[in-house]
Amino acid sequence: MRTLAVTLISLLVAAPLAAQKAPKLPKEMDPNDWVSYYDYGMELINRHPDKAEKYFIYASKLEPSVAEPLVARYAAWWRKRPEMWKMWLKGDKMIQKDKGVRRTVGWLDQAKLLNPFVKTTVTIYAIPDDIAEYITAGNDNWDRGWYNFTQGKWRRAARAFSAWLKKHPNSWSARYMRGQAYVHLHQWTEAEADFTQLVNSIDKFRTKNMLVGDLRVPDLYYALGWMYRLSGEPDKAKEAFHKTFEEDLAFYLGHMHYANFLLQEGDTTQALAEYQQAVELNPKDEVLQYNYGTLLMNVGQPEEAVKHLETAIKLNKVYPLPYFNKALCHERLGETDQAKKMYSEFVVRAPGRYSQQIEAAKSRLGSSQ
Repeated sequence: MRTLAVTLISLLVAAPLAAQKAPKLPKEMDPNDWVSYYDYGMELINRHPDKAEKYFIYASKLEPSVAEPLVARYAAWWRKRPEMWKMWLKGDKMIQKDKGVRRTVGWLDQAKLLNPFVKTTVTIYAIPDDIAEYITAGNDNWDRGWYNFTQGKWRRAARAFSAWLKKHPNSWSARYMRGQAYVHLHQWTEAEADFTQLVNSIDKFRTKNMLVGDLRVPDLYYALGWMYRLSGEPDKAKEAFHKTFEEDLAFYLGHMHYANFLLQEGDTTQALAEYQQAVELNPKDEVLQYNYGTLLMNVGQPEEAVKHLETAIKLNKVYPLPYFNKALCHERLGETDQAKKMYSEFVVRAPGRYSQQIEAAKSRLGSSQ
């Protein structure tokens, strides 16, 4: 039977979430699929945001490589605290220092590391109804651009930010938001212009000033890398990802994405070195450990691969993918009992959409069920 290996995952999350039992789902939903928990959380978010958050947390555990549950968790947390949100928006210093607020903002930051262009339309639930009414009735182009962006109205958002930039050409945040809107519209030339201008502006500014704020040059190169990959320009994407860790050696995601392009070019040796660097920089990332283990397995190093796949499992026991590839490694090492144990663990945890891998695992276990 042909070996079915689960391949590398291109997205990562910064750290595993704390242990949590699976919240209950309707019987017709797959209890192993992150989409089930995400969708059910979305049904609850408006009226029961505290309950919804539990479903988003578990969705992130089941599939830590996706950004959407983190964005939804951010929205649910704020939905429960509308007055606090208003104070945060006004820049209240006590609210900004609050541990819960800082943690919540971190979820959105993590989501944007997983995918700088993740659709953030769910954040509309974070905005109190009276604020939404005020924004839609007003004439402030920044507010209108931001509000349309949260609704996924990319063209309107881009127009509003363009109007704002005519009067405030040095507004980095508006240019960044407009660049993101252009990406969603697949207006690649305009998006490239905005992100490139941002890099140049920040570079020029930081030669004479202390740079303080959310926009960092490595993050902008990272966004450019994603944009070039989406627009089908792999050479430019590879160069942009390389720039991320030229700017900040500890930018482990840059090492990882750069390594993936090296693999496509057949440079396995350098790709392994970049992955090793990424793992050393962030050893507590289960998806990164899974990726590195999978790469080692695919290049014929199953014994070394097992170590990283085992680490991924220890970091997140409900994440199914490492179990399957760890079973493959044990097979190649002639460790039949360990392989069967991992296949069994995989079958218990795998969502129905992994039907090929589930059938392969059952075949190895000698089961037709």
